[in-house]
Amino acid sequence: MSFKTSGDGTLTPTSVLDLALDGIGNKGWVVDNSGNYLYAFTGANNSMRIFRIDQGSGALVETSHSPLAISMPTAGDIAVSPENILYVAARNILAAYSIDSVTGDLSLLGSAVSGSAPIDISIDRSGTFIYVADDNTSSVFAFSVDAKGVPHAVAGSPFPLKVDSGTHLTGVLAD
Repeated sequence: MSFKTSGDGTLTPTSVLDLALDGIGNKGWVVDNSGNYLYAFTGANNSMRIFRIDQGSGALVETSHSPLAISMPTAGDIAVSPENILYVAARNILAAYSIDSVTGDLSLLGSAVSGSAPIDISIDRSGTFIYVADDNTSSVFAFSVDAKGVPHAVAGSPFPLKVDSGTHLTGVLAD
């Protein structure tokens, strides 16, 4: 659902969308830094649905170039960096996409090898490092980001975490 907020903080529903996230839950969508676009990864057809957010009403309207086909297996999570670059953590890959500020369209910048079961992605405040939690290996894959926004594995990555028997890595948070 999308909501319009009033000056006193109350919410008024403006629209309801089935984002068809194919079991990804709340990990498969993100809003860009301008607040103008919402991106939702749909694993069933390997595409990114792109919605323009009406700044007056809060309503979501799918753009004319959506869904955008992307060559990614099912995403584990997506995130937007401070530089407004969309990162998609998927099976064995972390891909970076530039966001067109006028149309919301995405262009692949590059990618790096990542874990086989990404469950969470976190970007530090400066946008310099990205961390991807991998459920299969209970490891964190670490990446530095070059000037163009392309991720590169940090030396020594992935970093295995020692977890108690029966527990699993569920997330990662960078500060």
